[in-house]
Amino acid sequence: VLPKQMSGMNAQELSNSLWAVAQMQETEPSVLRLVPAVVAQIPSKVADMIPQHLSNCFWASAQLRDTEPTVLKVVPLITQEILRLALTKSLIPQHLSNCLWAVAQLKDLEPSVLDLVPVLTDQIIQKAEDMIPQALSSTLLAAAQLQELKPEVLQVVPAVVAQLPLMADRMSPQAFANCLAALILLQQSIPDVQNVLADRRGLVMMAARRFTEMLPTMTRTSDLHLAVPTVVWACARMGVYHGELLISVAERLGSKSKVSGLPDWGLCVLAWSYQVLDQEERFSDFFEKLVEEIDIRQFSDSQVERSQLGSWDWQLEDDSDDSGDSKTSEGSEKYEMSEMQIGTMIGPVRP
Repeated sequence: VLPKQMSGMNAQELSNSLWAVAQMQETEPSVLRLVPAVVAQIPSKVADMIPQHLSNCFWASAQLRDTEPTVLKVVPLITQEILRLALTKSLIPQHLSNCLWAVAQLKDLEPSVLDLVPVLTDQIIQKAEDMIPQALSSTLLAAAQLQELKPEVLQVVPAVVAQLPLMADRMSPQAFANCLAALILLQQSIPDVQNVLADRRGLVMMAARRFTEMLPTMTRTSDLHLAVPTVVWACARMGVYHGELLISVAERLGSKSKVSGLPDWGLCVLAWSYQVLDQEERFSDFFEKLVEEIDIRQFSDSQVERSQLGSWDWQLEDDSDDSGDSKTSEGSEKYEMSEMQIGTMIGPVRP
């Protein structure tokens, strides 16, 4: 498709094109050249867009905001159309989740998106029981990001949390990990969340059991590098000991090659978590391998300690460190958690 061909596209084709560019931008960066042409056509077609088209465009705008800022030109217009449709209650749970996630990513660049929070919040409360696991996860992550600017978004949390035990068996590893990460960030604002997490039958124990079962056959790098450290971190943060999980993680990630491949936060937080949870030093071999790799990357004790804040807050603190001595070993992943990444560890529900 050439940029000049965009002028003949209808609303659905423009929406699909923008969504496809957002999906392909990492593997095929050349597609980004299409964005200005798509953006130029959206104002004349936005009135013809149905909720699915608008949700696609809004989600894609959030994904493309850094790589192709031209897309921000149409965000206010899309926002107003979504607001109009939301007031008619014509958005389905998938649209609501995607739109709230996009608001959380775009809030600093285009504050007008925050106008959507009240109406999205009201409808998510009503429709949370119809959300799939990934939508529940995206909604909680968005609430965690928006809680200071728009505290009314916290009203969605009880409705979403009520669905998590029912959906736990259907959750992907990263969806489960994202839910835990979001709820830990939300517990100070909603004290009842602490019981939901730390109870003997709570979500942290539920996740520990699930991950213990899945770890031997887990193959996705994102699950091993992001989801697994997040669940172990959640156990340490909430004081939940699950010995079988610690055994499984140490066995699955215990080789030097696996440890050297861990992203920075995953490496540091596993060391911090095992130090907290392994009071009897049953996993000293694994812990020593983590410490060796931490020394190679030249992380300080304080940086390891700060990993308990979570991946996003840890990165903010790390960025403010002027020492400049943080290094990543060759072949390992430098994990820098941006606001978009905290929302796309699994990504929102695909259109």
